[in-house]
Formats: sequence, structure tokens, C-alpha cells
Amino acid sequence: MSFINSGGGCSTWLHLLVQYPKTAACVAILGLPTGIVLTSEQLAECDAKVAACKAPPVVPITPPPVEAVATPVAPPPVVVAVPTPALVVDPCADAPSITKADLFVSSGKPFLWKNPGLDPVRGKAPQPYLAKLQFTPAEMDIFLKKIAKKEAVTTTLKKGDKLGLMNSGSGKMRNNAVVDYTPTAKNNGVRVYTTKQVVRLDGECVTRELILLEPFVCSNWSRLSDVITPKK
Repeated sequence: MSFINSGGGCSTWLHLLVQYPKTAACVAILGLPTGIVLTSEQLAECDAKVAACKAPPVVPITPPPVEAVATPVAPPPVVVAVPTPALVVDPCADAPSITKADLFVSSGKPFLWKNPGLDPVRGKAPQPYLAKLQFTPAEMDIFLKKIAKKEAVTTTLKKGDKLGLMNSGSGKMRNNAVVDYTPTAKNNGVRVYTTKQVVRLDGECVTRELILLEPFVCSNWSRLSDVITPKK
């Protein structure tokens, strides 16, 4: 059996175990000289080699590819628009407080103005005459500046128009003057000066309008009753 010692792999060893007795096959598998008596250790070594050959081949297991897991993205925060409350401005926050007694009202028996141009103020300084119309110093200052700059609205008079408290050149005051002549192009012009104040009238926020009149024909300064308009 010298041909048995030619070496070989698992297929040769398994073939020898089929064709020859185990002892002869193990001698060849272990590469020992023929005719040797195998020890128990040598037989065990032979069995181990044969068992290794009979074991199924180890096939490496390739793990399945790991699928990429998308990281959940948190939705953007919901922004709730909160309307800004409208800023409420009190127009009367710093307004002076007055009562109805502080208002100017043209009263008394009406004066029928029949003779335009008679006893005129024309050509005289207006300040003393405005003082007689019961304007305060601050109000007179406003109107004197407007008079100097001619900051007025020009309109025309007609019979029956009210002029209120009226001055005359001689210093006489006429209550509730009313136009009682038929105006013509020569004597119907009048300048209207106004100024407005925001006040608290008996606790109510109002606009107070002061009105000064200057008829062209005589410049007899006149004052209408104050006009009150509630603030909205």
C-alpha cells in the first residue's frame, strides 16, 4: 500500500476509507509508514481529520443590506399671527376742560344792520376791537396773526345773514347783528377767520370753533357764536 502515501485531500481520504480498512486508510491519511500499528491517539487524530472533511462547508452569510432609515423631520412650528390691537389715541388727553358757561354765545335783541359803511372801524388797529369781542389774550393772538397774513376765507353777504356781536368805529357794540340791507358787489364781501380747539365740554370731548368776521365795507369786527362739534 505504498501508493496510499501519496498524500491528497479530503476527497482522497474519504475514498480510502471506502476502499480500504480504516487502519490502513488512517496510516495513509496520517502519512505514516505502512505496517505500523496505530495508537489510540493516532486513530483519534485520523477520526478528527475525516470528521473535518465530512463537515459541511462553511458558507459565509452575507447580511442583507441595511436600508437607510430616513430620520423623521419635525414639521415646522405653526406660527399663529396675533393681530396687534389698534392703538387708541384719546384726542382729549391733554385738552382743557370747560363748561357751557365758557362758550361765547351771541345773544340779546337783534341789531338790524341797515347802513353798511356807517361808523366803520376800517383803518384802525384791530386788537382793541377784538378784546371787546370777549376773546382771551391767547385767542386774540391767534386771530391777530391770521389777520396779518390774511388767512381767511372770503365769501359774500346776503340779507338776513347773522354777524353776531359787532363792533363799530366809535366803540359801540351791537348784539346779534343781522344784515338788513340788500348787498351789492360793492358792499357784500366779508372775510371769515376761524380757529379750532379740542376741549372737554362738561366731560365730553368736542371741537370748539371760534369765528371772526370782517366785512369789507367797514371792517366792523364781528363774532359769531362758538360752534361745537362732538369728536368721533
